[in-house]
Amino acid sequence: GHLFDPGSASLQWEDKTAYDRFNDELEALGTSYRLEVGHGGGTDYFLADETGAVTAVGVSENGFNVRPVAEVEGLPGLIPVRRGAVVPTDDGWEKIVWDEGERFAAATSHGELLTDFVYENACMGTDEAIAVCKEGKWGYVDTAGKEIIPCEYEPFWGVSWGWNEETGEQQVDARGVYPAPFTQGCVVVKQNGQTGVLKADGSWLLKMGEAEDAAPAFEGLLWVKTGGKWGAVKLPG
Repeated sequence: GHLFDPGSASLQWEDKTAYDRFNDELEALGTSYRLEVGHGGGTDYFLADETGAVTAVGVSENGFNVRPVAEVEGLPGLIPVRRGAVVPTDDGWEKIVWDEGERFAAATSHGELLTDFVYENACMGTDEAIAVCKEGKWGYVDTAGKEIIPCEYEPFWGVSWGWNEETGEQQVDARGVYPAPFTQGCVVVKQNGQTGVLKADGSWLLKMGEAEDAAPAFEGLLWVKTGGKWGAVKLPG
């Protein structure tokens, strides 16, 4: 989503021409990813009860699947948690009721709470750190629950969706609503229109404005944009 944006909020399944157009763009970028007709998937929410015990609530078209978070496979080391509970509704279904304030905490994927419920949001958890939000700005908490990067930076990835009553379909409400994930000892941050890359100790790998843009990569690399072009640089160590 950082390097490629289809530009449309939604596609009708019968609109094959639109799918072909987007897939042509994807192919031109040299990726094997393709956009296909599919079905909405499920998602997990992580809830803490009054004792601090964390459960995972899987939400899909079949309803809710509640289980201890330690039983969920494939989670990153750090996850976002809110206080809440699954309660029955009058029509025989279930819903999640969040505690007042809906504040977030950081926790391990084994269900150990690392912080208090003091954050407006938390996401992009990895095995190294998880992004947390205060007053609309983002920072990062590590596996010890320490805020290693203060909440001073702006979101810049992804989109948020909402229902448009007039058109009767989903639409993009906002772009650039998430921070980058913390990977391989560093994280890309944005502030006042500039890009920088921070290390876990708070020092700069790339100072603000040293590159036009950057994005996390794998295998010890970092995507960096200079002179209007993207390339990959090898991370120290």
